[in-house]
Amino acid sequence: MIGFCGIKFIPELGLPELGYRYMTSYWGQGIGTEAARCCVDFARTDLQVEKLVALVVPENIASIRVAEKVGMHRGPFIHIYDTDAWQYEMTF
Repeated sequence: MIGFCGIKFIPELGLPELGYRYMTSYWGQGIGTEAARCCVDFARTDLQVEKLVALVVPENIASIRVAEKVGMHRGPFIHIYDTDAWQYEMTF
C-alpha cells in the first residue's frame, strides 16, 4: 500500500471532501494527481455532487498543487478538526 485517495462526507461542512495521502517516497510521480482526477470524475458523474472540497494545511504545497491541478480553487481559510486549513473547492 502506498497511500489512499477518495471522497468522504464532512458533516461539519455538509460537503463531500476529496482526500489523498501518499508515502513520501511516491511523491512527485503524478500518482496523487491521477488518482484525484479519477475521484473528481466519479464525484461529478456517478455521485452527481454539486460541490467538492479538499482541506489542505497551508504548508502542504504538494497537496495544494494536486488540488489546483484537478481544477479546485482556494476558498476560505477555516478551522476544522483542531487544524487551520484552506478549503479548496470546485462546483459542477
